[in-house]
Amino acid sequence: MITRRDWLKLTASVGAALAMDSCALGAPGGQDLLARAIPSSGERIPMIGLGGANTFSAAARNDDVERLSEVLRTLVANGGSVLDTAPGYGASEEVAGRIAQDLDIADEIFWATKLN
Repeated sequence: MITRRDWLKLTASVGAALAMDSCALGAPGGQDLLARAIPSSGERIPMIGLGGANTFSAAARNDDVERLSEVLRTLVANGGSVLDTAPGYGASEEVAGRIAQDLDIADEIFWATKLN
């Protein structure tokens, strides 16, 4: 039997999903992704990006980069450019950088990194 709390969570989630306009989210279909300007440079980057913490580190351990190559290729092909990574994520920066260089898309990616 479902609890009242679980029912409210479920209906709120479904309601929110149904209320979203896929076009406003920048869904594929010829529309640009929502973007904002970096205040210091004016460069516009998408408001959403790809996180590389666990995914790219796992690929380094398994030497399985074929699927990640397709992910990065698809990201850039659909107007995405932001890739979030950090030295603390293990080998994710190295793996993502190697894949981007192999695909010749490294200059099309906005590398969001941090020091920790």
